[in-house]
Amino acid sequence: MSYETFPMVPHNEAAFNQANLPPRYQTPPPWIPPKERVGHPDYDNNLSKFLLRSVKFRRSKSNEQLGFSIRGGADYGCRIYISGVIPDSVAFRVGMKPGDLILSINSVDFSNITYDEAIKVLKNLDEIEARLKYYPYGYYKTYERTGEAPPIE
Repeated sequence: MSYETFPMVPHNEAAFNQANLPPRYQTPPPWIPPKERVGHPDYDNNLSKFLLRSVKFRRSKSNEQLGFSIRGGADYGCRIYISGVIPDSVAFRVGMKPGDLILSINSVDFSNITYDEAIKVLKNLDEIEARLKYYPYGYYKTYERTGEAPPIE
């Protein structure tokens, strides 16, 4: 490399170092003492809503609604989720909510089931014992896969 093509280093070393620094990062939120974290939006430590749970209920009539709707399925490349619950329905009273991942219903594994197969299973039941897990991340991914806009909470 000849002297004419050699890159020039600025005479001001501070300016040279400033130009080569990585971009500044966003500062973390302020530290909050542990006793003040309960109920604070930045420190929600209640993870119990994400635990596996079982709910059991019965339809009074075979033509009565179950009280919830589903979305997803293996045909959409995802699992089956509760997408809506009718207020004051039996499903609502046992604690079902949008974003619940259905793991099984009456010992029928829902891990790799299509939407239509899930509907067939649900339509033929009067008594339901469901294993659920609240998993909102996967639930919102079902909207990405179908190209629909997710509901606004």
